[in-house]
Amino acid sequence: MRVAVSVVAVSVFAVVGNEWATWRGVEAQLTTLPADLLDGLVDRPARAAAAGAQDEPTTVLLIGADKAAGETLDQAKGASDTVMLLHFNAARTRADALSLPRDAVLGTPDRGPMRVGAMLPEGGVPLVVATVEKATGVRIDHITVGDLSSIGEITTEVGGVQVNNVVAGTDPLTGRHYPVGALSLSGDEALTWARWINGLQGGDLERIVHQHQLLNGVRAKLGGWDLAKDPGVLGRVAATFTRHLTVDADLDLDTATALFGDLAQVPADRLRYYTAPLDPSGLRLDEARLKDAGTALNEDRDLPLTATIVP
Repeated sequence: MRVAVSVVAVSVFAVVGNEWATWRGVEAQLTTLPADLLDGLVDRPARAAAAGAQDEPTTVLLIGADKAAGETLDQAKGASDTVMLLHFNAARTRADALSLPRDAVLGTPDRGPMRVGAMLPEGGVPLVVATVEKATGVRIDHITVGDLSSIGEITTEVGGVQVNNVVAGTDPLTGRHYPVGALSLSGDEALTWARWINGLQGGDLERIVHQHQLLNGVRAKLGGWDLAKDPGVLGRVAATFTRHLTVDADLDLDTATALFGDLAQVPADRLRYYTAPLDPSGLRLDEARLKDAGTALNEDRDLPLTATIVP
C-alpha cells in the first residue's frame, strides 16, 4: 500500500508538466537507486515497441516499501506491502495499473515460490523486478519506491480526495468509521483508509480496491488543480513526496515530466485499475492469467480482467 506515495508522485508529474521546471530544486532531494542495480538480471523481456508511434510504451514499477522517511532500502527490514505496474501505451491514450497482492505467492526466477510482500526484504529491488518481468512478460522501464507516511500530508495539501465506500465499516486498529457513500478523505483518515485490512470481508483484495479508489481520487484532484489560486501547493506537495520517494537512475526530472506529462490527458475511462488474479486456492497468483494480462499490456489491448473501480 505504501506504493500510494509513488502513484501520488506520478499524479504530481502529470499535472505539473513543463511548469515543474519551476521546482527543479526538489529534484536534488530525490533518492536515486544505483545505475547498475539491474545489471545482473538475465532473460529480461524485450522492450515493447509500436510502429509509427511518436513515443514508446512505458511501464513503471511502483513498490511500496515498509520504511520510514529518510531510511534507505538497505535499512528497511519490513515487507513491501504492494507491488504495482503502471503501464502507458505508446500513443498515451490509455494507462493501466495492475496490483499484485502482498500475501499472494508467485514463482521467482531462482528462489522458488515466495510471497509478493517478501520479495523486497529477501532480494531487494532486483528480485521484485526479475519476478514481475518473468510473470508478466512486460519489460520494466522505470522504478519508484515509496513509503507510507506522506499519504496524510499530501491528501491534506490538496484539500482531500473523493472515494466511494460501498460497505460501511470501522477499522478496529484506529476506531475510525467509514459510512456508505461518497467520502472526502485527508490526513489520518486517508492514511487509515489506505491501510485498513482487519475486518474487511475481502481482506487484502478489498484493501487494494480502497487503495485504487484513493489513488484515483488523488489523480482527479490534482488534475483539477487551480495553480493560479494557490501556486504554493505545488511546492508543498513536491517537497512532501520527494522526502519519501526513491527512483531509478534514469528517472530524472526531464524524463519524468516527458513521460507523465500526458497522464492527465488520458480520458478517465481509459485509466483502468486491476488486481492480479488468484488461482482457485486463493493463495497463489494465477500465473497463466497474469501472463495473459501482461501480453494484453504489451499489445495495447484491454486486460482480460475485471477492473477494481470504474472511474
